[in-house]
Amino acid sequence: MKKEPSYVLAHIIDKRHNESIDNVVYDFGRVPSKKGFITERTKDQLERIILNGENENVEFKQDLQERSFLETVIAFSNTSGGLLFLGVGDNGQITGFQEESDRKTNLITSNIDPTIKVQINRLKMKEKPIVLIEVPEGENKPYTHRELGTYIRKNATNRRATRTDLDAIYSEMKQSGYPYPDGM
Repeated sequence: MKKEPSYVLAHIIDKRHNESIDNVVYDFGRVPSKKGFITERTKDQLERIILNGENENVEFKQDLQERSFLETVIAFSNTSGGLLFLGVGDNGQITGFQEESDRKTNLITSNIDPTIKVQINRLKMKEKPIVLIEVPEGENKPYTHRELGTYIRKNATNRRATRTDLDAIYSEMKQSGYPYPDGM
């Protein structure tokens, strides 16, 4: 049996100066916390994520209930991003999921402001179709449902953002220089 690493440390090296420009530790059981860091996962890694259960960056949904789905996408974008599995029960049991492909994207673009770009992957786990939606941490926070408000992720749950939560989001965005990359 081939063993895979639990963690990987990746560096970007400046070839001219032979020094590390940036690095990230990737835990295969969790979602990367760095913005813009994309990785492809093997089925073994996805199974391990499912076995570890729901957490701040992982959510399971047996089916697509619009409100709950949108709350999760918004909450992930307003915190550190996450993986949303459709066709997986709360207990990690793979139940399967089939639905028209455009519905999820249409729900996001029609109800969330500003729009969140997610990556949708259809795959088979234990011979059943599931959908994996990778939601990045947002760069234009806070993200809001046009009718229901703003949500954040706390532990393994979504909750409505409080005034204190929103103040923290705006403070984080101001410190990062958004919308001006040079921090004007």
